[in-house]
Amino acid sequence: MTRTPPQQTTSSAAPAIDTAALVAALQALAQNGQTVPQQAVPVPSIPRFEYDPAMPDCAALWFKRLAALFRTFTLTDAEKCAHAVNALDSSTFNKVARGLLSVPADIATLTDFDQLQKTMIQLFDRKESVFAKRYSFFHMEWKGPEHESITEFCARMRENVASCDPASFNENALLTLGLLMSMKHPALERFRIQVLNLLNNDPATTLLKCEDAISAAYQTQQEQLLPMDAYVNYVKKIDHRPHRSTSPTPSDSSSHTSASSSSKHGLCNSCGGRHRRSTCKYRDAKCYACGTSGH
Repeated sequence: MTRTPPQQTTSSAAPAIDTAALVAALQALAQNGQTVPQQAVPVPSIPRFEYDPAMPDCAALWFKRLAALFRTFTLTDAEKCAHAVNALDSSTFNKVARGLLSVPADIATLTDFDQLQKTMIQLFDRKESVFAKRYSFFHMEWKGPEHESITEFCARMRENVASCDPASFNENALLTLGLLMSMKHPALERFRIQVLNLLNNDPATTLLKCEDAISAAYQTQQEQLLPMDAYVNYVKKIDHRPHRSTSPTPSDSSSHTSASSSSKHGLCNSCGGRHRRSTCKYRDAKCYACGTSGH
């Protein structure tokens, strides 16, 4: 049996890292343009702004859509303004740009998203009083399921009721609303507009105040119908030009003479004209009924 001599194991040491060489390699890598690729930032798809004059809150509703969309992205106010402005057509862009001049602000460099929203709402939305919304609610019409489902109509009713401030719809509000709805004749349009202006300014206007306003307007209307004074002092302008002769022409004299002479006599027995029978050209004509001449 042979014995193998024991082997001696030697541990190899790890090589040292040259810091200067590593820095030089990184610098060379940066100079060669080999950078780490960055992930693309997603861009939200902004809906186009379409102005609808029939909608009183067209711009406010559009900004609600933007708020629901922007919450899924991490955007600054400047980026929100850029995306919103990009969704405007040329005509709307010009209107908003002119509206921002009163701030003053430039639409190309705008960074205040709240200011953009405020400006567009002032330009494209109109204010409606609580009374106008209540009046519109009582004139709602459902044209049947062929035009609008009952579920959609009831949802529209709930929306209108919520905007009418039903908590303050008391007896006085019901009385003034009934007063306005009762004036349907076209002749009462001036009184109707006067009451409507009072209620638009203050929906809590009392019925007594509306009554006094109509009475005062009616009194003014009656006073305007009073007869005017017939005696009017004026200065008569004197015409210094020479007057023309007003003597009648021979033809006028003959016609006037014949007319005056015919007016002195009765009707002609032959033809019924206003002249003497002796001068009538039908005095010797024969009657077709009786055959007698002269009548």
